[in-house]
Amino acid sequence: LEILKDYPNPSGATLAAKTCAEKFISYISKRDISKMSTDILYKVMKAVNKDISKINEGRKIDYLVNDEYACCAVGGVFQDEVLYAFAVGDCKMMLLDENLDIVADTSSSTAYNDYKDSYKMKRFRNADWMTNKEFRVYIRKTMRNNIWYKLLKRHTFGALNGDTKALYFIERYKFDLSKVKY
Repeated sequence: LEILKDYPNPSGATLAAKTCAEKFISYISKRDISKMSTDILYKVMKAVNKDISKINEGRKIDYLVNDEYACCAVGGVFQDEVLYAFAVGDCKMMLLDENLDIVADTSSSTAYNDYKDSYKMKRFRNADWMTNKEFRVYIRKTMRNNIWYKLLKRHTFGALNGDTKALYFIERYKFDLSKVKY
């Protein structure tokens, strides 16, 4: 594809995801797991997001060719019969019982998709976001980490990019694992 010929390798998303995973493991391993909570998990992810900001420092962002390095993520920490988990963006975790039925999931972390009446979205209805430059800038600049869109239940999504607005998109969960097999 023509659009990928100048795409960085590794991509900015890869660098952000690698930073996220490595820093999450580093920070969580320094914690007393017996005292884990969703608040501690949030503090860890806040620090991870700050680390992701460092890979964006000094970059000229135009939301087209040079977008912010960002990633979505899901993860957690087990403590006895509890899973403390987080999810950002369209990453999802499902916990299943022995019949493979869903016991719990991180479905609230999915993007808000009520955008059918949005003027901008109608304009871009048949557009491919990767090839339509105006649509790509709109998604990256206006829709990503848009707190007001989240409050209004309009189309938005979270991504860890170092921006403090990303913190509003870190969903936290405490799952009872007593009925979970997978």
